[in-house]
Amino acid sequence: MKKHFFLISLTGLLIFFTFQLSAQVSISTDAAGADNSAMLDIRPPVPKGVLFPRLTVEQMQAIVNPTNGLLLFCITDNKFYTYIAAENRWRDLIYGADSINLLPMTAPVTWLPGIQSTPGTIISVPVKVTGFINIGAVSLTMLFDTAVLTYIEGINSSGFPGMQSNNALPGKIALGGTTTGDGITLPNNSTLYTINFLYKGGSTQMTWWDYGPSCEYTGPPGYPVLPDIPQDTYYINGSVGPVNQP
Repeated sequence: MKKHFFLISLTGLLIFFTFQLSAQVSISTDAAGADNSAMLDIRPPVPKGVLFPRLTVEQMQAIVNPTNGLLLFCITDNKFYTYIAAENRWRDLIYGADSINLLPMTAPVTWLPGIQSTPGTIISVPVKVTGFINIGAVSLTMLFDTAVLTYIEGINSSGFPGMQSNNALPGKIALGGTTTGDGITLPNNSTLYTINFLYKGGSTQMTWWDYGPSCEYTGPPGYPVLPDIPQDTYYINGSVGPVNQP
């Protein structure tokens, strides 16, 4: 009788421990157990997230008897929803004020216009950008013919932090600026910077000079340099010439 009682007790103890172990689940590559406070503990070896069910609003509303606290992502309006049984309705989760801008895959497209003018006048050359998303640092170098143009000044048209120009060498203008915090995003076709010249006459190309760091963009501090090859796709040259030039 004692042996039978011992076996029954041991079996019950094993069932108890089996239940305790199955009450928590850990998904990891290092066999680490779940945190004591969690029933499900996911520890990915690489940066990855958890993907919730993605439904249209029609599919969401078609769920039969949703349980209280059911959570899903609605692709109709790109919001998370949870079902509140006491109200018999779906409630969207309120977004906070903070967000993270994703780093673009490539550098912005930077381009200069073709300008026609009358000799002896001051012209403003806008440095235009498209795809300027979450940018933390700018470095640009432009070449021009000093027989045609005389540099006067540069103007920070976009308000990008620290953006300024340097004409230390004749015929070469270096543009640059760096943020110390979050990256900056500008609407497409924005004027990043404006350069004022005295147009003396004749014609010249305004050429982006790129040997690597002379023309490059990065994301916020700590992010790598953004790909910008081929150069003529990302840095488009401009020109200046007389009015009615063919």
